[in-house]
Amino acid sequence: MNLKIERFRKYSKLVGLVIKAASILLWLSVLSGMIGLLYCAVSSEEDFGVFPAGEGTVYYGLKNSSTRYGPLPAPLPDEFSVRGETLSAIVVSTSINGLAAYSIHCLVKIFQDAAGEEYTPFSIPTAKRLKRMGISTALIAPVFNITNSYALSMMYGVPFQLEITLGGSPRGYFYLLLPLMGLALYGVGLIFEYGIELQLQADETL
Repeated sequence: MNLKIERFRKYSKLVGLVIKAASILLWLSVLSGMIGLLYCAVSSEEDFGVFPAGEGTVYYGLKNSSTRYGPLPAPLPDEFSVRGETLSAIVVSTSINGLAAYSIHCLVKIFQDAAGEEYTPFSIPTAKRLKRMGISTALIAPVFNITNSYALSMMYGVPFQLEITLGGSPRGYFYLLLPLMGLALYGVGLIFEYGIELQLQADETL
């Protein structure tokens, strides 16, 4: 067997295992978030509270949970709903983690296939996974903006208004980059499909 191919397969297997561990952690965080949503949904406002986070700031969350959200500037406005904002914070984090977990899951499958004996990069499953990775990666920024805007409306008891977080700050540039990365991954998937089609046409002419 070609030494370079053997090294490539070993590398793919190792990277696949490492990324799979990250994927499992993300899926566990999604599961934890869903459980947290159910628990918060059946809890009353009295089960939530605010906790000191330093001078002029507080954290918020369930009283009997070690998970805290924030910090927020204190004092909180009168219309602030700790229960509503905790639910919103969980929705935001669970949505983002779910999309990231699915993207990484697709990447894990690609590396697992690459470690196999009959692997070829130009295959329909690889192309589809790249396109799915692109879609889920591109959705992270808009999903964050929508869920975060909803969280802000819950926090201050005001009508929903979409807040665009693109550029102007490190986080803003990060969420601007994600859709571009998603489009690039989707484009790579299309290139793979194009290469597969060319190969099929070449095989038919032989």
